[in-house]
Amino acid sequence: MYVSSSGHIVIDDQYICEFMKTNGTEEIFTTIESVLKSVCIAMSHKPLIDSDEFMNRLEPWGKKMLEMISRTKIDTSDVTRILLDMKKEIDLTKVIDNGLKRNDEAVLHNMGSIQKTIDGMSLRMENLISVRNTTRYKGEEGEAGIMSILECKLPLREGYEIFETKSKPHNCDILVKKTGFPDVRLEIKAHGRDTGECVRSNEVKRFETDLMSLNDHGIFVSLYSGIVGKSPVEIDILPTNKFAIYISNNNYDGDTLKEYINLLYKLDVFVKGEEGVKISTEAMTRIKLHLVDFNSKIASLKTNMKSSLDMLNSITFDVIEKLLSSGLDVKPIPESKYTCEICHKDFTRPSSLANHSKTCK
Repeated sequence: MYVSSSGHIVIDDQYICEFMKTNGTEEIFTTIESVLKSVCIAMSHKPLIDSDEFMNRLEPWGKKMLEMISRTKIDTSDVTRILLDMKKEIDLTKVIDNGLKRNDEAVLHNMGSIQKTIDGMSLRMENLISVRNTTRYKGEEGEAGIMSILECKLPLREGYEIFETKSKPHNCDILVKKTGFPDVRLEIKAHGRDTGECVRSNEVKRFETDLMSLNDHGIFVSLYSGIVGKSPVEIDILPTNKFAIYISNNNYDGDTLKEYINLLYKLDVFVKGEEGVKISTEAMTRIKLHLVDFNSKIASLKTNMKSSLDMLNSITFDVIEKLLSSGLDVKPIPESKYTCEICHKDFTRPSSLANHSKTCK
């Protein structure tokens, strides 16, 4: 096959020429021309393409076409169907590519949304942690905890009423009322929960000023740390003849708060009335020393009780462990035997031997 000087394609292959003379029809010529045109288009993408690569490009349709063409009696409809299949599969490949691209875009979009959600959650957690570390949040949490405890320890059936007063300026945080007894104010501080920082002295002064303006007794409670200038438990009498008690490291101990509220009720008996009774400095010093000593004894008792419980638990578990570990080696205690001197028969009880001896000969 070659191009003539006039620009025409000349096929001089003897087999093709003979075949076309005998079997050539308009439909066959049109089909062969279409195949040749497709081959030319494929070759035009890479002019120097070799035959192997060209056949690979035509896979799987190329072999099918060659097989169909090489048949003695060619069915042109099959060749046409193969060409249509080629077009459909090429179009399908484009659709798949486009679909994958859209799917990738959707995945990236979803991943972006997920990442935004994670970032939002992380930001919320950071904000929550920041809020929890603020003095205000710690204070509100401590006040709510003490309120709940006092409501359990000081029930309404015993005449107690518990009020939250932190929303009112200079009224402390909690007010405890009881029929026939003076009001007691509580100021709750949550300093040092994470830092160990002590409650500063200006907080103490503000508490005392509020108590004097209210003319009430009060208890200053530090939940997690000490109080500057105060011992673990301390009591002072104010110029208004009211008492202020300071408790450090309370850790939500409701029983202790109840006992000191009752102590204020008893102390109030000594100072109430029109004239009142002036408690001497010496008496107050003795009371403070007694409270310090009492607090030390309580702390020591708690420590000793813990040690005693640990020791008892240790003894109990040691015994159980020994019994379990040596259980397989424990031998039963041998039974006592009582033997007849005449017949040498054994008995487990002396009474049985005695009865036997009466008849044994």
